[in-house]
Amino acid sequence: MAQFDRLYTGGGISVLDWHCPGTDDVSESSAPVYGFAFPRQGVFHKVLGRKQVTATPGAVLFFQPSEAFQTSHPMPGGDRGTVVRVDESMIEEIVGAIGADGARVDLRSLRGRLAFLRPRTLLRVHGLAALARQVPDEAQLDIAETALELVAESLRADATTRPECCCSTRARSTHEQVVEAVKLLINERFAERLSLEGIARSVGYSRFYLATIFRRHTGLSIHRYLNNHRLLIALESLNSGLDLTPLALRVGFSSHAHLTTAFGQQFGLPPSRARRCLSPSGRDELSLLLRDFRRRA
Repeated sequence: MAQFDRLYTGGGISVLDWHCPGTDDVSESSAPVYGFAFPRQGVFHKVLGRKQVTATPGAVLFFQPSEAFQTSHPMPGGDRGTVVRVDESMIEEIVGAIGADGARVDLRSLRGRLAFLRPRTLLRVHGLAALARQVPDEAQLDIAETALELVAESLRADATTRPECCCSTRARSTHEQVVEAVKLLINERFAERLSLEGIARSVGYSRFYLATIFRRHTGLSIHRYLNNHRLLIALESLNSGLDLTPLALRVGFSSHAHLTTAFGQQFGLPPSRARRCLSPSGRDELSLLLRDFRRRA
């Protein structure tokens, strides 16, 4: 059963952290309002009827009001992440603004869906959680604005990256299961030297066909998904106390320099600065970073 820590509530917006120990037990739940779940570590399954969605770092998973679902948490060590909840009037306001910009959002179609987000958006998820944990009373404006921006970016990502598939319903279901299997394999073995040939052999598909299916359903190549996952695990681990060299090796990079280069390309700042921003004493620098992201959006 997931444990929730409410970090912020105000004006129809809530920000919560969750943590769940790893267990294959299935629990039933329902969403009280619209919810946007951003996994930061581990894996959890959301089951709606006969459909299972695997939520991993790098994605946002959507929840609708009164939606009944089941969850399980298969990874050793469990999973954790951040949830933003917004009431219906706030969602309608956001959808209206997105529509005015030319993107079409159908709230009814969010059931059982997830979308993959840009790395800098995911850095803002960590920033939101850190800011809300540190000084929620003094940073209410920053927290509310960042939370609403994350909701809007999540809806835009879903509207612009929906996979196109001209195959039959049965084939699409099979492809989705294969993609879920690849995501689980990468989450379990991301620190290893994985090859396309080895991954394809594990799921019983040819390299080309697997790469095509994975990109069609996620919008990402397998290599990019793996690299993003390693960087997100590094981001989540910045305040673990590890120096950057052992941290780099732990998540699958060959050196401190390799991690720093890849991290900077993805997130727009070196891991040393990200560590300062996300630390308990980094509130002022974190606020400046979030405002800088806001200006660039």
